[in-house]
Amino acid sequence: MQQAVPSALDKVARRSARVGFIYNVVISVMVFMFAVISVEFWLYQQAHDQEVKDVRNALLAYRSRIELKVTQNVDLSHGLTTYISLNPDLTQDQFSRFASQLKAKSPHILNFGAARNWVISMCILRT
Repeated sequence: MQQAVPSALDKVARRSARVGFIYNVVISVMVFMFAVISVEFWLYQQAHDQEVKDVRNALLAYRSRIELKVTQNVDLSHGLTTYISLNPDLTQDQFSRFASQLKAKSPHILNFGAARNWVISMCILRT
């Protein structure tokens, strides 16, 4: 029997097959890694967007509470203005009683003052 002697072409063909297999494995691993990284980035973006949305909703709730308090305090001051305009001969005692009642409704109001002819003539201060 005659043994087949490997020729140079057979060696090149085997080497080429091994190199092609290694290239295919490397490319497959790279594609897999790219897919995993893409999915991870997408999940990160989704989580980040949800976190931003939650913070924005919390800030909107705080903003609405602050706006409510400011509006209530402005309405109280408008009520005092209306009371003063309906009672032009208001004394300091009457002013103090009415302003104290308004001040008791809101802990955010520190003092009230009223001015006639650009001169502060009535005032109730924080006690």
